[in-house]
Amino acid sequence: MRRGHGIIIGLLILAIGLGVRYFDPKPLERLRLEVFSVYQQLQPRRYEPAPVRIVDVGEDSLRRFGQWPWPRPLIADLVTRLQDAGAATVVLNILLAEADRTSPQQLAKSLSSDREREAFLKALQAVDLPDHDETLAQAIGRGGVVTVFLPAETPSSTPHRQAGLAFVGGDPLVFAPQFQGAIVNLPILEQAAAGNGALTVFPDLDGVVHRLPLVVGIAGQLYPSLAVDSLRVAQGAGTLMVKSSSEREIASYGESNGIKGVKVGAFEAPTDSAGQLWLYDTGPIAERHIPAWQVLEPGFDAARVAGNIVIVGVAAAGLSDARVTPLNPEATGAVLNALAMEQVLLQVFLTRPLWSTGAELAFLFALGLVLSTAFVSARLGAVTSTFLGALLVIAGLGVSWWAFTRHGLLLDPVYPVLVGSVIYLSNALIKYMISESQRKEVRTAFSQYVAPALVDELARNPGALKLGGERREMSILFCDVRNFTNISESLEPEALTHLLNRFLTDMSNEILSRRGTIDKYMGDAVMAFWNAPLPEPEHARQACATALAMVAGLPRFNEELKSDALYGDFDFGRFRCGIGINTGPCLVGNIGSDQRFDYSVLGNTVNLASRVEGQCKTYGVAIIVGDSTREAAPEFAALELDLIRVRGKRNAARIHALLGDPEVAGSPAFTGLAAAHEAMLAAYRGQHWAAAKASTEQCRALATDWDLDLLYDEYERRIAVFAADPPDADWDGIYVAQTK
Repeated sequence: MRRGHGIIIGLLILAIGLGVRYFDPKPLERLRLEVFSVYQQLQPRRYEPAPVRIVDVGEDSLRRFGQWPWPRPLIADLVTRLQDAGAATVVLNILLAEADRTSPQQLAKSLSSDREREAFLKALQAVDLPDHDETLAQAIGRGGVVTVFLPAETPSSTPHRQAGLAFVGGDPLVFAPQFQGAIVNLPILEQAAAGNGALTVFPDLDGVVHRLPLVVGIAGQLYPSLAVDSLRVAQGAGTLMVKSSSEREIASYGESNGIKGVKVGAFEAPTDSAGQLWLYDTGPIAERHIPAWQVLEPGFDAARVAGNIVIVGVAAAGLSDARVTPLNPEATGAVLNALAMEQVLLQVFLTRPLWSTGAELAFLFALGLVLSTAFVSARLGAVTSTFLGALLVIAGLGVSWWAFTRHGLLLDPVYPVLVGSVIYLSNALIKYMISESQRKEVRTAFSQYVAPALVDELARNPGALKLGGERREMSILFCDVRNFTNISESLEPEALTHLLNRFLTDMSNEILSRRGTIDKYMGDAVMAFWNAPLPEPEHARQACATALAMVAGLPRFNEELKSDALYGDFDFGRFRCGIGINTGPCLVGNIGSDQRFDYSVLGNTVNLASRVEGQCKTYGVAIIVGDSTREAAPEFAALELDLIRVRGKRNAARIHALLGDPEVAGSPAFTGLAAAHEAMLAAYRGQHWAAAKASTEQCRALATDWDLDLLYDEYERRIAVFAADPPDADWDGIYVAQTK
């Protein structure tokens, strides 16, 4: 997967996110409403005293005056007391759809016999007891009282409308919530009232009441809400004005935008397209409430309600129509209407204008575009892209919060952030897949050259694969097939290729199994090193152990190939190798060009390792190590070969023949040979030719476990030459190599 795929997938997610937001499914609307609830919880509307009070019929009032519903004369007394106290409007947020059962006329109907009923009615006429509902109607008829009706989904009664309605723009009826009928108060009560409004409470998808309709449609007619008609009566206005989209606006936008607001007297309230007012909650406020029993008690302070719109409602548990608001889990219909009227009177509103959806889509598009393109940009990088995306998210949240707190605007920043998060996570996954692909490439590139543990380390840090290097103390190994030219003349190309591949495979396995790194293959030779790319403190010991294992494996290798018909009668006894090891400072890293480079090693240490490998033929040994390697791995069995000045080097180097592991080094056979060999070198360098000659013979006798005949042949040849023609007295014992 490439970076371009991340952009395509990000843009695809963005397109889906834009489409989902355009169609606005219910789960998305619910999420948005929950965000708006959180905003109000973080910053509720600050309560400011407004001329709106609630008279609660609560548990205390019921204990004093009896169970609900109260007799109508008691309710009439409550209304009258409020009127006399100077209430601007008395809003009866209680539904009295049936006649009072305590009314004398209703009691007469409950008598079992006609005789009893007739006698009771004659007694009523004698004392002239009024009907209880008429008593309440008379109190309501004194003026300034607004009654309530409940819209219903089924055809039923049609409410009486006292308010006049005027329209600005299109007909608002098509946009308002629609109902088939309503549950109304007794006609005698409804017709006596100065106003009559709908109490319609719609919990939104999250179960919380966020909006209150200011107008509703019932059986093809438009009616005001209880809050709106109460405000009309309080101001003495006769007509309400409903503003909605004009035909020109509908033609311009290509669709209807609905109701815009309602004007009642001197006040105007903005609404959503369905004519609903967004409630801005204050939470429960004790100052807003007055218990009903206090109004009915003698000595009530009229100043508490004078000039106020007073809403009478039932607040007793089990009787009230409690709903959940963002800040109140038990808000009654009276509280909801009080909130709405306070907002209109104080002109404090929450609005969600027509352009809000467009603004949210634009923010989503900008955020998604940045996260789809910048995040996968190689130039910006993950940190910068993440910071840029986070900056946009914070900006979106900040603007939304600022718009809410300063201007009462409801803008949803959460959905764009959620879509942006999906884009971010998808791009992060793609970037991870790209990174894994790069690691896979690294593993593929290095698995043939580097031990698995080293491959894993490089895969975790692919950024290390860049031009340049570092200085390290390292051990370098060169392995070459002896007499390869003669071998190649003896075999067909196919057989020679197969032979080399088998040989290099076995040698490579020994290197990789001991944490070595294969630098390169050069025909019949292989070059390897230790202590890079990962640190290897025992690099000299690992190199020596590898060389011994490579040599020890040759007999088995030769035996396996003897039975292969591909090689015919090839003499595998001739198939041997020479190994040179040197330890010292090197420069290791990616060396080459920007287009192609190799992970390799350079330095004088490398050159000397190559040169000492070439001297295996001269001394007739399989493994030669430099003096620094010998010092770094002194526990191995090794004999000093010579002080030699190899070709291309000014200074002489001390070299050693590696003969065995530490166990061999401690064996009696090797310790005896090592002592005799040291004596031979001392006699040779001291120009004691006879003693040196005798020592070579002694060494041969002791070296039965090792094939050192060519080594001592070389020394006997030199001794014979020097015995015949001695070197100068200041001879330093250095041998100048004749071949590489």
